[in-house]
This record gives sequence, structure tokens and C-alpha cells, in this order.
Amino acid sequence: LTIFFPGFLYNLYPLSLGECLQFGSLISAVDPVATISIFKNFGVNKNIFFLVFGESVLNDAVSIALNHSFAVLTQTEFSGGQLIQMGINFFIIFFGSIAFGLIMGIIVSLMLKYIQFDNDQFIELSFFFFFSYIPYILSEAIGLSGILSILITGMVMGHYAKYSLSPISRVTVENILQVISSIAEIFIFAYLGLSFPLISVKTPP
Repeated sequence: LTIFFPGFLYNLYPLSLGECLQFGSLISAVDPVATISIFKNFGVNKNIFFLVFGESVLNDAVSIALNHSFAVLTQTEFSGGQLIQMGINFFIIFFGSIAFGLIMGIIVSLMLKYIQFDNDQFIELSFFFFFSYIPYILSEAIGLSGILSILITGMVMGHYAKYSLSPISRVTVENILQVISSIAEIFIFAYLGLSFPLISVKTPP
């Protein structure tokens, strides 16, 4: 709304209400990457760490579901029926993705628990990462939020699946995930920093 009304009154930003709401849903999620990194370095109490991390995860989940729901408003003109449809879409995407991720997390955890890998770490790790990514693909295929589903799947697997791995595979998985996380954070900040000077604001004549 902060973007829509000034843009509507002064013709600054040619964005529709639906596009503004989508943009708002994207920037509403606060990313506590720097805060969590500081917490890790200073050894802050784990309860505070998980409170901040959990709050950010919940914000991300709601933001993703809202973004998918607001997509309806960008396709046609706003109406009361669309508002109802948006609410239904939010409910289906949010709770459906959570349920799907929960089910997939339980299934993968049970598979890792009962399948015997005969101390073959390569197959065990391949199985772990492959089936960790499957929920994302399936969730997107059925119209849910893949990011939200894989988030819930990861939370479930973090509590149950990792204890079914062999000690060597467990340490390897933790190290690989830390490396991937660090690379992703570096890429995001580098991309934003490098792309900022290239942004040009176009105003209508």
C-alpha cells in the first residue's frame, strides 16, 4: 500500500495493487542471517537462538504463502470474489505445504531408519540428499509451495532422520550443509551488492 497509493496519486510507479501486495509479501520476511551468525560466534543462549530462528522461519513460511495467494490479484482486476479466492488459496498453500512436508519428512525418516546401506556412505549420502529434494519437486508439481514443504521436511528430518545415519555420514552431512549454507549466503549478499549499482528507476514522462 505504501507503494501503491503514492504511485496511483503521483504516477510514480506503474504497479497494480496485486503487484504491490506481492512485493510487500516478499519484503515483509526479515532475514536474520547476520543476527544468527553473531549468535553463533558469541555463543548466545540456545533458547534465544531458536526463538529468533523460529520466528524468521515462520515469517518466511507466511510470506511465501501470501506471495502465491496474491498472484491471483495480478492476473485480473480486483474484486470481492478474488479476495475470497485469495483466502482459500492461502489456506490451501500454507497448510497443504506444511502437511505435505510433514508427511514426506516422516516417510524419508522411516526409509532411512529401516533401509540397510551396508556401511556404504556414498549410497547413504546420495539417498539422503536425493530424497531431501524430492518433496520440493513433488510439492511444486501439485501446486503447493516447494520451499515451505522442503522447510518442514528438513525440520522433521533434522529431528529424526539424521539419527538413522551412520556417525561418519552424519558428520559429513552436517559439514556439507554448512558449506552450502555459507556459499548461499555469500552469493546472495554478493549478488545484491553487485546488482544495486545497475538498478535504474524509470519514471513515466
